[in-house]
Amino acid sequence: MNWIDEVITEIIKRYNTSNPYAILQSMNIKIVKVNKKCPILLEKHCIYIVDFSTVYIRDDLMLSNELFYLCHELGHIILHGCVALSIADLDRMEKQADYFAYKLSCASPNRTNFPSMNIKSIACNTGYRKGS
Repeated sequence: MNWIDEVITEIIKRYNTSNPYAILQSMNIKIVKVNKKCPILLEKHCIYIVDFSTVYIRDDLMLSNELFYLCHELGHIILHGCVALSIADLDRMEKQADYFAYKLSCASPNRTNFPSMNIKSIACNTGYRKGS
């Protein structure tokens, strides 16, 4: 996944940050916190709605979880746009977005989000499930 590492490096250079809030804001994408029972979430933790240029995220997440999910959605936005062709593509895209989220989180200068953890550990720690 070296190509994703290259994309992350370019994103950090372009926006001068690895902060998903700042990057999404610079991309004119709103972040809206909603109750976990909000139907727009489709029982997920976080979702990007292309038509509204908005990321909806549960309002009850711990900060580290919130950061991971925002990075994950940012990964979908940057790496995939809004294209999904098949179930196999969806699985691959989820893994790529997880990798993007992990690497962007680790790119933070203070690395307090997920110090010395691998992707699987982060996914377990955040409660991330495929499709969330």
